[in-house]
Amino acid sequence: MARIHQLNISHFRGIEQFEQCFGDTNLIVLIGRGDSGKSTILKAISLVLSPAWNNTFADTDFYNLDTSKPIEIEVSLLCVPEKLLSDAKYGLYKRLLINGKIVDDISKSSEEPSDQEEDILTIKLVVDDTLQPKWYVVNEREQDNIEISHRDRALLDMFMIADYANNHFSYNKLSPLYALLKKELDTPETIEKKLVDVVRQAYQSIASNVSFQEFEKVASEIKQQAMYLGIGFDDLKTSLEYKGNAYTESNITLHDGLNRPLGMYGKGSKRLLSMAIQLALAKAGGIVLIDEIEQGLEPDRIRTIINKLSQVKQGQIFVTTHSRDTVVESKADAIYLMKKGSNFFYQFENELQGLLRSQPEAFFARRVILCEGATEYGIIRALDHHLQKKGKPSLSARSIAVIDSRGGDNFYRYAIWLTSKGFDVITFNDDDNKNILSSKEEAISAGVRMAICDAGNALEQQLFNDVPWTTVLELAQLAKDILSEDAVVSCLDGIQSISELSSTIDEQQLEVRQKLGVQSKKKGWYKNVTDGESLGNILFLNMQTIEDGKTLREELKMLIDWINE
Repeated sequence: MARIHQLNISHFRGIEQFEQCFGDTNLIVLIGRGDSGKSTILKAISLVLSPAWNNTFADTDFYNLDTSKPIEIEVSLLCVPEKLLSDAKYGLYKRLLINGKIVDDISKSSEEPSDQEEDILTIKLVVDDTLQPKWYVVNEREQDNIEISHRDRALLDMFMIADYANNHFSYNKLSPLYALLKKELDTPETIEKKLVDVVRQAYQSIASNVSFQEFEKVASEIKQQAMYLGIGFDDLKTSLEYKGNAYTESNITLHDGLNRPLGMYGKGSKRLLSMAIQLALAKAGGIVLIDEIEQGLEPDRIRTIINKLSQVKQGQIFVTTHSRDTVVESKADAIYLMKKGSNFFYQFENELQGLLRSQPEAFFARRVILCEGATEYGIIRALDHHLQKKGKPSLSARSIAVIDSRGGDNFYRYAIWLTSKGFDVITFNDDDNKNILSSKEEAISAGVRMAICDAGNALEQQLFNDVPWTTVLELAQLAKDILSEDAVVSCLDGIQSISELSSTIDEQQLEVRQKLGVQSKKKGWYKNVTDGESLGNILFLNMQTIEDGKTLREELKMLIDWINE
């Protein structure tokens, strides 16, 4: 069935221009901030492929309310039903996809066996200031565009899951159940006759002993998919839901084993059941749109759903999400990042899979503080609390994510990748690993900003070097509370207790600072988030006492200035 190869949007709602190629991707996970335009993308797709003929538009659907520039939404489709590619329909308007490039001159159809060639049909929705939508099949040859009917668009089997999905449980012509039934019966005429006959017979018989056997395979498939998603049925069948109008296919709906219509289920269950139906449709080949897939669903169910959707090979599924569980379960190359004002999606290489799974929250932010390890991460947490106590917005309120990159060469690689994807990135890190010097230089060249220690110093060393002596004593006491007094003073000749440090003469303080810095790094005194946060609390209480010009003070000032930008 049909699959979207390329999408183009002009002057629709918050989108002035947008162009994206999806290629052979079957699952597209759209992420981004709440105002980035993800839902607008899904709405645009649903409108251009809509089987409805009565879609309505308003001036608010035009970019900047400018009705002088028409709304234009265009999709180029692969795997179009053969019926639509016949010369009697739109075959004379088809295009070719040759080695990934859309070609309009079909006379150039290649005979080279190495070339990959597929038929393409491009459908375009145009809405001008009259607010009357028109759907066309278009190409860039010298041909007049030809209109495509809503009945023909229905053959593309596109459906969108929304909060009001009750019609998904009936066999009306716009429902996915109808699309599934089409695959069991020969023609639309056969389907419609069967539907009418069933309703008529049912209402003529109080006993309602009507055969729904043609519907049983569809119900069985939905039952199977629902079981995968965590909803079990003793039985699932097609029956009659008694409404005011007896002779409509909308009365033929799915019922559970207690003869209760699925439309009577709760909101969360109905949404999950709707996804089960869509999953069955996607497996058979169709285009499914799911906005905010996580709504009303538990994290374990979200992960199960994404896993199942990832296995779909015939259909194509678009989902939008703010859920970390969705991102964690998705493959990196399935994720498309939408940034406000952008005219395309940012895509991710498989090398980012580890970061996507360990720190998915970062990809919903606009700005990122990339911490080399747990100590730095804890200090930034303390900085966040410190700024909030001073009446400043939290980091999350500023759309800033904090990432613990867990050290190693990945640290700079993540910084480079995130910068290339349009994120505003600053690092907070040591400078004691000579093995990753080339990665550091590459990151600087890529425009990554760094709040970094002096060359050769770990953060712990920088701390003990730069803070006032009274703060050194507080850091030593913290290490004692975390470990033991012996663990702290074992590196200091002639000193038996933390209390003795207070009487250290000025001439000896530099040596003590250096030994404490080395020992804290070597033994990992503060190498977890909680201890790093405790260290940070001490640091920010004493920040104003750090001398001007000290590297640590400059690091912290750089971080705070960046946060306040």
